[in-house]
Amino acid sequence: MDSKQSQKQNINAQRKMGTFGLTMIIVSAMIGGGAFNIPQNMSADAGTGANLIAWCITAAGMWFLANMFRILSEARPEATNGIYTYGQLGFGNLTGFISAWGYWVAGFVGHVAYAVLLMSTFNYFFPGIFTGGNNIWSILVGSAIFWMMFGIVMRGVKGVNIINIIGTISKLLPLVFFIITVCVFFRIPQFIDDFWGIDQFTKADGRNPAVSIFKQVSNSMLITLWMYIGIEGAVVVSGRATSQKAVSRATVSAFVLTTALYILISILPNGVFSAPELGGMAAPSTGEILQRKIGVAGMYIMNIGLIISLLSSWLVWTIVTAELPYTASQSYTFPKIFKRTNKRGAASNSLLITACTTQVILILSYFSKNAWTFLLSVTGTMVMPCYLICIMYLLKVAFDKKEAYPKIFASRRTAKSTGVLAGIYGVYLIYAAGLNYMLIACIFYAIGIPVFASARKQDPNNNSKKVFSSKGELIFSIILILAGVGGLIYTILEWKTVFAG
Repeated sequence: MDSKQSQKQNINAQRKMGTFGLTMIIVSAMIGGGAFNIPQNMSADAGTGANLIAWCITAAGMWFLANMFRILSEARPEATNGIYTYGQLGFGNLTGFISAWGYWVAGFVGHVAYAVLLMSTFNYFFPGIFTGGNNIWSILVGSAIFWMMFGIVMRGVKGVNIINIIGTISKLLPLVFFIITVCVFFRIPQFIDDFWGIDQFTKADGRNPAVSIFKQVSNSMLITLWMYIGIEGAVVVSGRATSQKAVSRATVSAFVLTTALYILISILPNGVFSAPELGGMAAPSTGEILQRKIGVAGMYIMNIGLIISLLSSWLVWTIVTAELPYTASQSYTFPKIFKRTNKRGAASNSLLITACTTQVILILSYFSKNAWTFLLSVTGTMVMPCYLICIMYLLKVAFDKKEAYPKIFASRRTAKSTGVLAGIYGVYLIYAAGLNYMLIACIFYAIGIPVFASARKQDPNNNSKKVFSSKGELIFSIILILAGVGGLIYTILEWKTVFAG
């Protein structure tokens, strides 16, 4: 009997993910497809100098966020799926729900962004059919692919780690090939020409001043932030990690690898083409860059790599996005309807609800002139409060002497400085997001309040059946609903401006 128990323990230990496996999870979650179109995204609204500043700010800010997750993963190892449990532990049920809801919405909006970029990539092989990635044919085929993935996950996915590794390698190899090729054609005079975007962002009449560097940097910030969504991946699956040290090491490894790739992919092309040329390229711009320099083979390499990358990451995020509300429903952070599983163990109801909401957003993407930019901006804005809640919990743990602080690699003083600097970065990101995207985010968050109310009334531990634990929660909910109504009115009045991306 002892021998059998020992064998079971060994099997379970083998199934746990170490540093490499966790690193691949994070990299796969972060590099879904956006990396293949960074040159165009970054050059459309900012010059080379502004983009460099944006990457420096983002890399520094995201380092503090990554370090925040490292500290919390070791300080609170019991808080698995920490992206929302940190909020619940630190500030109560409503805060935990807001974090879970925001991350879930960001997830299924991100699915639609995958669909738009995938269809735009298909347009290269079938010219004119999938123009823009969000026309009628794009929505029909994108919907078919998404529901196919829904069916796969509903049947239970075995070997997800193998799929993830294959997908990660398939996306890294073309990107490395792109960097090497661009280096060959890189020219310093081209790189420094209109470095600050003065000519690019001055109107033709010459009387209007150029867009300020500060504004250019702000334009780039949401794009750079979106590229880092997924940095918390190891924390989300920390329950399956061999140790919290593995979570910490994987977070750092993935951060360094992706940051180096992102900066090289977005900045080096400015030494090959002018910013206006890059800004006008069709997605994926990495493919068009190679096509212009080495021929059609370059476009094929990048497009095929992108398709495989998108499909594998899309599948992984389909599982992650459905699992979050399923896990949250276990503690009645989400309603119990999300708890149901099928005979294969898949979170069937959570998957179905996620799929239906994704389908609605995919249809609405038809009305956006620049669907890809619009969707990634909404995704980035939705996830910001989730990060801010985690930052506030770290500050609570670090500054409140009543909170137990274990002896980990970071001292309480380091935790304090990390929290403060990450908080400054988070507040700046909300400012950089702009009023329109913040109001759109408020619409989504306001919609979540009735869902929270339903979950609270179903909680068997809530004997009073009160929705809100305090007057503060009630007041905050009222403010959020009013902001959501304001956001809806603003969106209707500014329909063309908001959905122009």
